[in-house]
Amino acid sequence: MAYFDFSNNGTTWVTDLPEPATQDIDYEDLDLDSYRSVVNGNIIRRVVGYKWIKVGFGYNFLTTTQANALENVLKQANDIYIRIYTPDNANSKSVYRGYVSKVRFNLVVTPSGRGFTASFNFIEGKR
Repeated sequence: MAYFDFSNNGTTWVTDLPEPATQDIDYEDLDLDSYRSVVNGNIIRRVVGYKWIKVGFGYNFLTTTQANALENVLKQANDIYIRIYTPDNANSKSVYRGYVSKVRFNLVVTPSGRGFTASFNFIEGKR
């Protein structure tokens, strides 16, 4: 079973992607009109959403074929679903809907040939 999966519709999943070397998870609350009180310095927050997820994936080395396959999936990643393991649910994958941002590929030349390092972010956009 793959470490994470992508889907454009939440039904058909791409499951043969290479396993990332790193997965960094950030959770953020979404505020509306937050400000700091001029009277006592306290932050006044109107939270409209709790624990929205941003996940950074990193690859130390991909073959050209693997990089091409990953790039083809990420090209279509404007409104996608992703299944990943999280600290909240380490025994099965949680599904999130959002988009991919900040995709980066770097060419690496080694004695055995060429390949790529890669990284990208997934940002939850809909619930």
